[in-house]
Parts: sequence; C-alpha cells; structure tokens
Amino acid sequence: GITGDGMAMALRAGVELVDMEFVQYYPVVLRWPVTRLLASPTLFPLGARLYNARGERFMASLPQGAENVTRDIRSRAIFQEIAAGRGLHHDAVIMSLADIDEAAFRRYAPDMAHIVDAQQLDYRTAQFLVRPEAHFFCGGVRTGARGATALAGLYAVGEVAGGGDGANRPAPNPLPECCVVGKRAGVDGQARQPLVERVEAVQRIGQGRRRRSQLAGELIERGGLGRELFLWGAPCPPPPGDVTEGS
Repeated sequence: GITGDGMAMALRAGVELVDMEFVQYYPVVLRWPVTRLLASPTLFPLGARLYNARGERFMASLPQGAENVTRDIRSRAIFQEIAAGRGLHHDAVIMSLADIDEAAFRRYAPDMAHIVDAQQLDYRTAQFLVRPEAHFFCGGVRTGARGATALAGLYAVGEVAGGGDGANRPAPNPLPECCVVGKRAGVDGQARQPLVERVEAVQRIGQGRRRRSQLAGELIERGGLGRELFLWGAPCPPPPGDVTEGS
C-alpha cells in the first residue's frame, strides 16, 4: 500500500499538497475467512448480497440501488450498519455469494475462487465477513495536466498526485491516469530538457566570468599586470600553478 514517502519528499521540497482530506475507502475488505484482502468488485454485478447481524439485507432499500452501487455509497452503508451496532463482532457485515453462478464466479472473481478453494469452503453457504478500510488517497502533490509540479524538473503521476479525482475516484481511473499522464510527463520532461541544459550552460558561463574577474583581481594585487589591462578586458592569464577555466 501507499506509504506517503512521495508526498513527504515533495512537501519537504516546498511543493504544495492538495485534497489530503479525501481518502477513499474500499467497502468490502475481507475480515473472514482471511483478513486484509479485497473482495473482488465484480462480485456485486454478479449478485453478491450484504446482510447485517440481524439477517437484514440493509442495502435493498437504498434510493441509489442495492449492493451494485459505487464504492462510496456501499462503504457508507456498511459503516452506518456497524456504527448502529448491527454489525458482526462490532466491525463487519455478512457478504453472501449464494446467488452467483459457479462458472461466472470462477471466471470473473478468480481471486475469491482461489480463497475458497484454499480454505476448502463452499462459497454458496459461506458467510464472508467484510468491512470498509482505507484504500486510496485522492489527494497528493499538486500537478498540472502533464504531471508537472511547481518545482522545475519534478513530476508526479499516479496515487502520489492529487487534484485529479476530487473527493471520490471511479474504480477504473488509476490505470488510464498512470498511462496517459505518465506519457505526457515523459514527453513534457524530454521537451524541457534542452531548456534546462541551456540554463545550466548560462550558469556555467556566469561562474566562469566571476572566476576570471577574481583571478584578474588577484593578479592586480600581486602587481603582475597593469590595472588598465583588467579594466579594458584584456586576457588575464592565471597565476602560475593555478587552474584554467573548465578544468
């Protein structure tokens, strides 16, 4: 999972973070028969159902629809059931897969099929315990459409970047975000590289001029050259044993 290292590095470099209060919760993280694994989102279009400790299908009466809704609606409904004391063990609800055809189950939810096979369970009768858990940071480093930040040469793409999704994120967004913005960032960075090189070259020239002025001043102090040569820009060779520019 995300550790926040990229955001911390950007913040230490003075780059702005945005929307850090927007954290998306995944609604059905398994509590039993295994823990901390995500139940496949394809289960709900196939017919997965959610029940509280009383055996009530609590999402059936929601105006937005039953279980096959967006993650934020499902997460909120489950959380409200648990907060109201209608969860199992005070932290989960029951997910039933009894109405799902086995061929569809194994084709569209192979991760869950692997779990039930490993645990030697009948998925039709098992009562899977699930609950919402923190899943995705919608906030992060402020970027433009090409992934560029306010710090020259620094780009941010993916979950470390913020501002693209607002307070919620549709499930399929991360892959196109990484592919599209990642490509844009690469192209933009490559296009900016010659400019960076030119800026560095100008900086080197400025450093060279300052060094020549310093050497000329030292020569004048030593009496090696007349002051008029320095003022008129005549070549000022360095003292014996010193280095020339570019060494």
